[in-house]
Amino acid sequence: MQYLDRVPVVSIMHMSSPVLPHVENHADAIRFIGFTANLWNEPIIIVDIRSNQGGSISLPVQWLNSLMGVNVPETGIMLISLCDKIYETLYHPGIFEYQNYRVFRPSHSFDGNHRISGYPHTGIIDNNPFIIMLVDRYTAGSGERMADMMFNMANTLVIGQNTRGSAISDSGWPIILPNTGIVVSFGNMLILFPEGHFATGRGITPDIWVTGDALTAALAMVENHISFEAVEVVRNTE
Repeated sequence: MQYLDRVPVVSIMHMSSPVLPHVENHADAIRFIGFTANLWNEPIIIVDIRSNQGGSISLPVQWLNSLMGVNVPETGIMLISLCDKIYETLYHPGIFEYQNYRVFRPSHSFDGNHRISGYPHTGIIDNNPFIIMLVDRYTAGSGERMADMMFNMANTLVIGQNTRGSAISDSGWPIILPNTGIVVSFGNMLILFPEGHFATGRGITPDIWVTGDALTAALAMVENHISFEAVEVVRNTE
């Protein structure tokens, strides 16, 4: 995190899992969540997820929860994945504490073999800090899904270029086959978007398209069009 022209800019390049201590970049995920303590009184925040290649959706969910105190749903997205029994049978021991994961991605089974996962969409969530999120064509996977969450929050803008458009499934977690011991990985869910909101290869369309550097454009917008004092007054009168 750094301050540019009085504005805190938080960057994250990979959505590592904050609930799986054995995965790569786990410490970075915990540090990313910890930054929110420095942002609670900030009127304007820039979140830079350009070139974020995705990873665990738990990180965006927990980061926004730590910042706002609520769980932000994704826009009209359902996750349809394999049933809990298959997870618990095949996942490699020690890699995945599935009970912990359920806290951040609640789910329910609807036919005994599949489940719908995620927080229910209940409308636009009130949000005190003005959040500007930067995206580009290299923002992928759960990075795209974090950008998508902005559309369920008040006082947000997504700036940059369309995201990659690859968030249609997950890449799966390593599982070990019980008879051969071979470790394999395959996608175990589909991500369904409302029509017109997301398409393969097109991704999330930003609120403001930027052909140059999105961070430079965002800082210029804050300097010329957004009053820190006005934002603070809105926050203090709520």
